[in-house]
Amino acid sequence: MVFDDYLKIIVEKDGSDIFMSTGAPISAKIHGHLVPLSDESLVADETKEVGELHNG
Repeated sequence: MVFDDYLKIIVEKDGSDIFMSTGAPISAKIHGHLVPLSDESLVADETKEVGELHNG
């Protein structure tokens, strides 16, 4: 799944925040609860890549 897919899920579920941390799955705040959006934990290179893509 690519980053934009996670954003679409958050919008569809009326979420408000996305959380990304090395060693943990991408998660979102949905209706006040932290919900993992994946079963796979991020590795350092993935976290860095997403940050670089969205920070120019």
